[in-house]
Amino acid sequence: MPPPEVHLRLTTPSPWIVRFAPLVPPRGSVLDIACGGGRHTRFFLDRGHPVTAVDQDVSFIADLASHPRLTQIAADLETGAPLPLMG
Repeated sequence: MPPPEVHLRLTTPSPWIVRFAPLVPPRGSVLDIACGGGRHTRFFLDRGHPVTAVDQDVSFIADLASHPRLTQIAADLETGAPLPLMG
């Protein structure tokens, strides 16, 4: 696993995501857990999907904050606390 600073510089979606993205229905919601720099968030927003992006530090996707189809949630997923996605 590359160090976090290397991972955050990745901008191209993973081949796995690209391969299976067509299975998401048009305008289907996407959940990007541990979104990091937002490479998959950006990919799905560009495809017209509403995206919920979750990470302990959402500052790396701050440029998307006003995007109408994006919901950002800042949450530390490693504490064992319930995910802030109930309901």
